[in-house]
Amino acid sequence: MTVNFQPGTCFPRDYAGFGQWRNGHYLEHVVLRQKCAALATPVSVPDYDILSWSDDPKAVQQWLVAHEAIHEAIRQATNVDGVDLSLVDFSQDDQFFIWMDTHEQEHIAERNILGVV
Repeated sequence: MTVNFQPGTCFPRDYAGFGQWRNGHYLEHVVLRQKCAALATPVSVPDYDILSWSDDPKAVQQWLVAHEAIHEAIRQATNVDGVDLSLVDFSQDDQFFIWMDTHEQEHIAERNILGVV
């Protein structure tokens, strides 16, 4: 299996790069969800639509909350520590970069534990 989530980060307001990031990110979540379901003690991970995107602030917040719920389930399966990924203002470049880096590190830890290489 190959890691779909490449690149693991992108730049603010880079719509093409963010689109590529979302595609790989979504595909990796599909793999992580399948791995969690196949554990000796299966963990159900929500299948929210994290591929779609709208710049509308309300839609962004809904995306962030759904994405956090997915990560909460994966954390339950992997015992990976994480921060609340819904608490970010993507319109602030510094918060965007911190979120991307923190999120990427969490995915790396989850991949390692679930054997996604």
